[in-house]
Amino acid sequence: MKTLRQTPLTMTAAVTVVAVTAVVALGTAGAASAQSSSVGGGIWERSLTGVPGQGFVRSYYHHPENCHGATAVGTHTERVNAPAGTWARAEASRAMANNQQYWRNGC
Repeated sequence: MKTLRQTPLTMTAAVTVVAVTAVVALGTAGAASAQSSSVGGGIWERSLTGVPGQGFVRSYYHHPENCHGATAVGTHTERVNAPAGTWARAEASRAMANNQQYWRNGC
């Protein structure tokens, strides 16, 4: 039976591990935050992507029977209405603060 020998990390290897870990952590900092809910007889999907000042605020709402709408508030406000059975898709550029998402069950 062979015995495996462990060798200690060299300083270069340790620095490389720390650098790779930092890059992975920074890469996930801008990951999307998405949620889906059943509300008002329809489905509401919303997300916030990127980092403050970059990325998007999204609000999507689908209702099978009513005219309905979605609103996304970021650097500007986008308010979208849609007929029954289709998606209302509102998107705005992400602001530094106070980003908001809404749905409505009527036009």
